[in-house]
Amino acid sequence: MSKTVSPGRMGDLVTPKNGVRFSFFSGKGGVGKTTMAASTAVWLADHSYKTLIVSTDLQKSLDDILQQETVEEEIQIRGVPNLRAKSIETAESLQRHREKMVRTLELIDPGSPIIKMIEMDKATDCGCAQAALFEFGEYLKNPKGYDAIVFDTAPAGATLEKIMNQTSYAMSLATQLDVKKKLHNSLGQRAAEEQIRALEEMKRDEDRAIENLRSEKTSFVMVMYPEAMPLAELKRDIPVLETTYQIPVRGIVINNVIPKAEGDTTDFWRSRWAMQRKYIDLAYEEFLGRVIAQVPLLETEVLGGERLRRIGKALYG
Repeated sequence: MSKTVSPGRMGDLVTPKNGVRFSFFSGKGGVGKTTMAASTAVWLADHSYKTLIVSTDLQKSLDDILQQETVEEEIQIRGVPNLRAKSIETAESLQRHREKMVRTLELIDPGSPIIKMIEMDKATDCGCAQAALFEFGEYLKNPKGYDAIVFDTAPAGATLEKIMNQTSYAMSLATQLDVKKKLHNSLGQRAAEEQIRALEEMKRDEDRAIENLRSEKTSFVMVMYPEAMPLAELKRDIPVLETTYQIPVRGIVINNVIPKAEGDTTDFWRSRWAMQRKYIDLAYEEFLGRVIAQVPLLETEVLGGERLRRIGKALYG
């Protein structure tokens, strides 16, 4: 087998089998996660699967790509009958899911670095990934009849460690006897027990989400440019996901690949094309055994259904 031949089809990773299929797209900021996720959602919808795409992107890129607003609700996408989209307000999602933990920490550990971290994370990529994990947990409980749900932001290696450590820290404090006593004195026994139960439920939801990220009904796909830094980030994140959390990275998308015909036009493009080939070859060597797809650099921005379908054809045929 050539070192640039993928051992499978990307379409097999996202096509529903025996129930709802969840797909996550992750990678370094700016490599095209939202574009790949939106192209996947359009491709699935065009193949008659009832599909939802969920975005937690702070920049609201999904609205630009789909060319309509998708805030908060599951909005029907024009021109794609089987597709709905939902953009999550990251700060509100984090507050909704974390307020009980923050309230408890303010009582038992005033000035906790975790509280400050949560507040900071509302406006960061970590906050986006955390919100995506929470929403994944909600749709695990109730997929609402969808065949496929696509997430355009996923917690990568270091981000996932940070998210899980926050809840573990709160849980470890809240279960200590002296802390329980402090909570009882501040809130009363019943309210204190409710707070601890809420933390336990949050931890169970996170653990359940991680467990389902490992399952066959979920595909975790990493996106990269054929350049040094995106490749290096994947090489750092994938071992954490697979070794620490046992979450298999099933696919790699190499985005913005210069077509060979364009690479032969001038010295500038020949040099860029040769640089990209170097990192493409390294990616196939480094990520041997995973499904890999190459997506060409288009002559225009990827906005609207027809251009997303061009990307979908490159990804899935």
